[in-house]
Amino acid sequence: MIEVERFILIGCLLQASPHKPKLTPEKMKVMEGTSVSLSCSAAAPCPKLPPNLTWTPSLSDSVDQLQENEDQTKSVSSVLTFTASHLHHGQKITCRALYKLQQGDIQMTSEAKLTVKVLYPPKNTSVSISPSGSVLEGSSVTLTCSSNGNPPVQNYTWYKVNGREMNTVGTGKNLTFNVTESSGSEQYYCEAQNEHGKENSTTVQLEVDYPPKNTSVSISPSGSVLEGSSVTLNCSSNANPPVQNYTWYKVNGREMNTVGTGQNLTFTVTESSGSEQYYCEAQNQHGKENSTTVQLEVDPSPPKPKLTPEKVKVMEGSPVSLRCSAAAPCPKLPPNLTWTPRLSDSVDQLQENEDQTKSVSSVLTFTASHLHHGQKITCRALYKLQQGDIQKTSEAKLTVIVLYSPKNTSVSISPSGSVLEGSSVTLTCSSNANPPVQHYTWYKVNGTEINTVGTGQNLTFTVAESSGSEQYYCEAQNKHGKENSTTVELKVDYMPQISDSGSCSRTAAEISCSCESRGNPSPSMEWRVSGLRVTNSTDRVISEEQLGNTGLRSSLTMHHSQGDTPTLLCLSTNTLGSSSLRLLVSSPQQHSGCLKD
Repeated sequence: MIEVERFILIGCLLQASPHKPKLTPEKMKVMEGTSVSLSCSAAAPCPKLPPNLTWTPSLSDSVDQLQENEDQTKSVSSVLTFTASHLHHGQKITCRALYKLQQGDIQMTSEAKLTVKVLYPPKNTSVSISPSGSVLEGSSVTLTCSSNGNPPVQNYTWYKVNGREMNTVGTGKNLTFNVTESSGSEQYYCEAQNEHGKENSTTVQLEVDYPPKNTSVSISPSGSVLEGSSVTLNCSSNANPPVQNYTWYKVNGREMNTVGTGQNLTFTVTESSGSEQYYCEAQNQHGKENSTTVQLEVDPSPPKPKLTPEKVKVMEGSPVSLRCSAAAPCPKLPPNLTWTPRLSDSVDQLQENEDQTKSVSSVLTFTASHLHHGQKITCRALYKLQQGDIQKTSEAKLTVIVLYSPKNTSVSISPSGSVLEGSSVTLTCSSNANPPVQHYTWYKVNGTEINTVGTGQNLTFTVAESSGSEQYYCEAQNKHGKENSTTVELKVDYMPQISDSGSCSRTAAEISCSCESRGNPSPSMEWRVSGLRVTNSTDRVISEEQLGNTGLRSSLTMHHSQGDTPTLLCLSTNTLGSSSLRLLVSSPQQHSGCLKD
């Protein structure tokens, strides 16, 4: 009786095991991304205590309801809806019905299951390398392509990427090949494909181990090396793992010696360094390799500085900027640059060139003047060597060409000094100009009057007495301008010339005479009465007046007896000759006259 009561549910009799729930559909095979609805139905013999339906796994919220069947029985149904994913493939979905019995806490369960089959293209495609880690050059390596797909992957394709180039290199799940050094710079990936699509793996790159290759030596500074300066040899080599040991060797004739270790070898250059050769040995755990030998080019004198620009041709007044650059093979002891002549302060700086070498540059700035024309400007580089106090110099020069209008225009006279009246004289016009003077013009100044009297660098003419009172100057001209010289005046030598204006006057007691003469050199004058030279005395008074640089006026006053009619002679003399004027003294009632000799 007790056993029967255990199965009583509010007036309902339940079997010892509840009925298995019913899943609809009973099988599931769908494409990834498809919406899926599963229905689970369980009998509810006691509607007041219907079974509780649960889904495992709980992919989403479900909707449960109690319903009456066509045969008037009751059942509980639950609908589970989700979107099919490749993650659901192979998953077992369970619908469990939980019955609570009336007596106490007794529960009974029943369940139904189905396995989800999801069709999907390849997923999680990846490449594995065997052996893993680094691979020695020349050995074999296998790449394996792994991918999830349903149906399983049908085709595998392998690709090699080298820079921008991509090539197909094989098919099948595995790719096996022998490793070369270049394999380390190449990347590989696989493509997995089934009937629903395809997917690429990420790229993988091999780590290839190989002994040193392409071992070489570079020299810094490059090119010729100044004797006494420092030089560094650098050993470069491709290897994986990187080179562990560098060894340096010096070859001198048949003799070979180890001279250092490490990637760089630094030493001071001597004269003998030019006959020696050097090479390096690079070594890692897989092998070693020697570079070819290198030989230093030793220069006993430093390299010549470089002037920029190499030529200077500018207009006077223009700003000029000169740059001097000298190699600095040893940056710790850069050359010192100096300019000659030192036209202004210069600005120096140490700089790195495009080829990674160092140099010192100095900039000299000045304003071009005609005084600079033809000047040689020198940039001198002074190198202090590491060995003691040894210094070496090198220099570069350029000649400055300045274009300017005529300067320092002047006139010279030939023959110089005084010029004899009637002789020929040449005036020469000199002027500094670049380009040289193209036109010379001569001007004569006489008082306020200025006249053009000739062209050309020289002016030649015959000297007259009047030339001594005239002034001359020249005008020099080129395409950039013109300039006048200062005026010059000729010094004309001529013998004395007595003026016709000489005369005498007479009173009862005395005779007064006056005589004027001009000459160059300045003349002297004397009086003669009746052939006898007159000297200054109480009775005969002579006075003289200088007329400029070349003239002289002489006056004679003398007492005389009544009835005397003396003959007077005015005589003028210089180094070129003499001239005389005879003055006739008449009676007081008559006019005096003159007669030139």
